[in-house]
Amino acid sequence: MWTSRRSVLQGIGSLAGMRLLAACGGSKASDEPGSGGTTQEVEASGMLEIFSWWAGVEAPPLDAVLALYSQRHPKVKLVNSAIEGAAGANVLEALTTRLSQGNPPDVFLAQAGRSFIKTDVLANGTDPSGSYVESLTSLYEKEGWLDVVSPAMRELVSYDSEYYAVPFDILRGNSLYYDKKLFEREGLTPPRTWEEFYAVAEVLKGKGIVPLAISTKDAWAVKDTWLYVFLSKIGAPGYRRFFEGKGDHHDPAVEAATAEFHKLLGYSNATPELLEATIPDAAKREKVHASNVSWAEAAGLLLDGTAAMTIMGDWCKGLFTALTPWKPGVDLGGAPVPGTEGHFIAIVDTFSLARAAANKENGRLFLKLLGSREGQDAFNLLKGSIPVRSDADLSKYDAVSQATAAQYKAATAAGQVAPGIGMILPNSVNVAFDVQMFGWYTLRQTGSSITTLTSYLTSFFESRYSVMREY
Repeated sequence: MWTSRRSVLQGIGSLAGMRLLAACGGSKASDEPGSGGTTQEVEASGMLEIFSWWAGVEAPPLDAVLALYSQRHPKVKLVNSAIEGAAGANVLEALTTRLSQGNPPDVFLAQAGRSFIKTDVLANGTDPSGSYVESLTSLYEKEGWLDVVSPAMRELVSYDSEYYAVPFDILRGNSLYYDKKLFEREGLTPPRTWEEFYAVAEVLKGKGIVPLAISTKDAWAVKDTWLYVFLSKIGAPGYRRFFEGKGDHHDPAVEAATAEFHKLLGYSNATPELLEATIPDAAKREKVHASNVSWAEAAGLLLDGTAAMTIMGDWCKGLFTALTPWKPGVDLGGAPVPGTEGHFIAIVDTFSLARAAANKENGRLFLKLLGSREGQDAFNLLKGSIPVRSDADLSKYDAVSQATAAQYKAATAAGQVAPGIGMILPNSVNVAFDVQMFGWYTLRQTGSSITTLTSYLTSFFESRYSVMREY
């Protein structure tokens, strides 16, 4: 697994710094239009508060952008108000409280899409007059972003022809990461179907290797894994319709995904019998059980050969990039979750400028940097994501990211892209879904039938479907 927190953070600092300089070509900023300007373009001073949920092991990408900002605006004091929590209820509640009380951070992180527009732009429930965020349309026009940010991407942050956030990354949610050298050594190929997955899993099990590492300690990670199995049964367009409340909460795909997920868990560290078959040491079995590891620690089980695969969004690759010597495309392989090839769950992060921000000009400079090529490279090279800008130089990115970019382009052309769940659902429903999936897992571990497990989910969707539809 990952090393201690202290050594992790020390490694983050040095690696992030080196990658930042490599991405940005040293300490000098570019004069090229739209790239973010020069270091001396504005003699800014004062403060800038940045709010996000990127703390701990997820901090390096944003830290890289902040370091670049400080190079350009050394007189601005940065306050990084990150709260660890993966966009969970505690993080969003803290942000909403500050926004509603008129004491917001200057700029804050949000996922693009319907949820952002409803929560932050239409804060009064009707129109942007009560918006928590400033219109950024003039910044889009001045920086030429209308030419390099696709209409589909701009639509995720716009209302009534005004833009309210700067998107800067695209992460594929439905990603399978695997130990590439192990697969090559054993003559295995990344599974494209669930049948192929179980065949590969049997081989790995026979070698004393846990086929799939997951976390059930993080309820959202249980939910996300089920979601990508669900995607394999319903496809991206159906996935979007379902979670927008436009489908049928009794869709047969719910039962099909439930049965598949149940079987899938049997080849993971969530199943004691599987651990007994692959790990002789009882103390280690307890340590690596899914209920005792975070999502990051589950991914870390690939490092020492305990496990071979994990299902997690592209931020998982960012951990390997920032914290280990593993190289994507060489040591770490990446592929779509089985059954989802050609379909793409796109999770898009943005930053917005609070309407009541105390340091608006410094906030605009931050957003300008984040929307530039250099800013997006500084972030995405460490995050494991791909940049939003259409003029990005993908030759700077690793082989896995280049493949992801090509797959995103193909899925977009085919109409097979759907937003991440946090971009669609009201936060209250999304958080309740986390809790429901943790309850689902508990029922599964006690031997409940597929019928019972399916009913447990469909009753949840039924109780909230009108909210999802009307949102």
